[in-house]
Amino acid sequence: MAPARKVCAHWDDCVTVAELAERCNVHTENIRFAIKAGVIPADKRVTNGRRMTVIDVSDAEKLFEKEYVFAGSLARQIGASVTNFAEKLMSTGIRPVSGPKIDGGLTYIFLRQDLEALDLGAVAALDNYPTRTGRKKLGLAQHTTESTISLAKAAEALGLTVQRTKGLVLKGLLEAAKHGGRALQINRDSLDRLNSMLDDKNLITIDDAAKIVGETRSAFEYRWVHTHLVTVIDLGLRRVIRRECLEEVQRYKRIFITADEAGKLLGSHRSLLPNWARRGLIAPEKVMESKIVGVKLYRRTDFDQLHILKEYSGPSNEHE
Repeated sequence: MAPARKVCAHWDDCVTVAELAERCNVHTENIRFAIKAGVIPADKRVTNGRRMTVIDVSDAEKLFEKEYVFAGSLARQIGASVTNFAEKLMSTGIRPVSGPKIDGGLTYIFLRQDLEALDLGAVAALDNYPTRTGRKKLGLAQHTTESTISLAKAAEALGLTVQRTKGLVLKGLLEAAKHGGRALQINRDSLDRLNSMLDDKNLITIDDAAKIVGETRSAFEYRWVHTHLVTVIDLGLRRVIRRECLEEVQRYKRIFITADEAGKLLGSHRSLLPNWARRGLIAPEKVMESKIVGVKLYRRTDFDQLHILKEYSGPSNEHE
């Protein structure tokens, strides 16, 4: 059951997604998915014209930091491999509350009380355990025990320039080793983790998603991304969404139609449906809104019935 939501009375009572990510030693996308999964209660606040997601400090400290833990954060605390620590925990019978195989989250989250009786060091040392990742080392030698890799080697493995790979470090998608000397070294676990996400068949680029539903990229982002039906994951190399989000868009498109789509279907203007609405012939079933956009969705069955009856005024130059 998701924790009760609580509104921050003052900014001093709140932390942003980025601030909580820093406190938990994880990427901001991990926090966003935990919020979406209901593990972290959050609210929206508007400041300087920007709508921001904020978390009540007491919720962050009591409901999350003291009750839950990210597998990767825990692995780093005990010096274990981030790549497979969650699977080792699950092999002991511990079930995460969120994660890739649970709700599509980016990383696994566990209840701290479920881990209290475990010898985490012994779990980290496990050799024989069920594995589902099938992760590869991006063409790197499988037998190596080095925990870091040079920036140049990481760039070569990703097929990028050194400068662009360094940009992934600045974005938090790759982790710089804390004791790598003067030359920038990359934690191998973070490289494996990024590679695993790039190879994840459950992730699809925005361009491909738009093509599948028959929309331009700009229309897809305007209707579904900006209205928060779809959550975008920035992998640095490309922006992707989960296939579950694409399926939700497809479900919406089976049920609803936009004014733009209706106008194109009938060789008319997008003002056709708004004109019908003003005449009381149809009404928007759902309005997808955000701070910057608003998209009205009309039920397709209503549109089809009116189309058959030809009860419309025809093309119009009026705009909604």
